[in-house]
Amino acid sequence: MPEPSSFESTSFERAVDFVLAQEGGWTVDTGGATRYGISIQTYPDEDIANLTQGRAKEIYRRDYWDALGLDELPNPVAVAMLDVAVNLGRKSAVKRLQRAVNLILGQTHLKVDGLLGPKTKGAVLDLASEPWQATILGMLVAIGRLDIHYRLAAGSKYAPYIRGWAGRCVRLCKQLVLDQTETNKEK
Repeated sequence: MPEPSSFESTSFERAVDFVLAQEGGWTVDTGGATRYGISIQTYPDEDIANLTQGRAKEIYRRDYWDALGLDELPNPVAVAMLDVAVNLGRKSAVKRLQRAVNLILGQTHLKVDGLLGPKTKGAVLDLASEPWQATILGMLVAIGRLDIHYRLAAGSKYAPYIRGWAGRCVRLCKQLVLDQTETNKEK
């Protein structure tokens, strides 16, 4: 099992750069005024119109990365978790991770409760003992969110978003594979 300190210190930067590329700049969507994926609905005290990319990164670090303890997870899993947490919420991201672990280890290995506790982290670290295993687990987390997206899009006002959501999932999986390939070349 890898030690948490052995993970790249650049994991957050890789993850947040991916998220920012997906979220884009200024928009008005279902969350109201939104910049870099930070919405006025979720952050009513933030000056969204003047939000800087640096401030968005601070929010993502504090409220997602650090809040979930993603520094303790291998890079591919942490990158996927940040993207899914930003897209669907922290608890939903953890449920996707727990379901991915259960898919590999058996349906009842982890309780799917949305809490990233020691049992979930331990199972992830055991499963991700090899880099390719961590990449596959990250991809399963990414793909796992599509069930929510498809349910949201079924006959609702969210239907126009399904192609974008599915595309984001594909781009994340591709990025995880590219990161793994790059890591292998460095060794």
